[in-house]
Parts: sequence; structure tokens; C-alpha cells
Amino acid sequence: MKNLIKKILKESMVEDYKRKYSDAYENYPNKKILPVLLKYLNGMVTIDMIGKSNDNSTTYTVYLDDVKEIEKNYCYGCSGTYHYPTGTHDLYTATHMEDNDQFVSAVEMALIEIFGGELSNMEFYDIIHKFLLDKIKNHMDKDGINAYPEEHDMEW
Repeated sequence: MKNLIKKILKESMVEDYKRKYSDAYENYPNKKILPVLLKYLNGMVTIDMIGKSNDNSTTYTVYLDDVKEIEKNYCYGCSGTYHYPTGTHDLYTATHMEDNDQFVSAVEMALIEIFGGELSNMEFYDIIHKFLLDKIKNHMDKDGINAYPEEHDMEW
């Protein structure tokens, strides 16, 4: 009974990481500058390499090229990586979530320097996540080596 309760609690806390950001573009209040933001992000964020995560078999670790505008905003210990879950799975490790948050925050600070705003407003946060998720998926779809299934069967 204890194991069943743990399993139910764990499954109820896991959310679809990608779905959380799926409507970020639609919800962004400044639709006129959105295309400019996305174009700027596309030029600034470059994927260096993608590999399977050592921590979780359903997650890929994306190594991003260091761009001075982003790199100067890295906090202490920031790895410059982003973790991409396959299918509808969530990120299962706190380290992966922290890496993603730190990288997105560094990118957001770079956007604020260009477009203005306050970091505390988190105006660009969801847009950056959505942009990264889309860019990584597009990159992996075109890359035969790192191609992945949309859905992963997980055995508990």
C-alpha cells in the first residue's frame, strides 16, 4: 500500500514540462515585438551538441554555444546546458530543472539589456523556454544521430 501511495503521489506531481510553455507566444502581451524577440533569440542561442542525459533515460542534455551576451549573465555554477525531456515526460531531477532555469534567466537578462524591462517581471521567461523547446525539437528532428521517439514507454 505504501508503494502504491508513493507511485500515485509521484505521478500526480509530474507534469508535462513542454505543455507548461506551449502557449507562451499566444499569452505574450506585446505581440508586435514577439517576431523581433524570436529572431534575436534565434541568432543568439546556438546548439553545440546534444546527448542523452546520464541522470535520466528520457531526457537529453543540450550543450549550447557560449555567447558573450548570455555567458556574462551566468550565475556561479551555471552549466550552460538545457535539458530536454522526450515525449510528454517531465524533468525528473532538480539539477536539470535548475540548469534550465539558470540558462533561461541568463538569456532573459541578455534580452532585458536589449529590449528593456525588469528581471523581476519575468516578461520573457516563458517565451525563452518555448523558444528553446521548439529549437531543440527542430534540431533533433533534422539530426539522424539524435533523433528520438516522440513518446517513450516507461516501465515503473
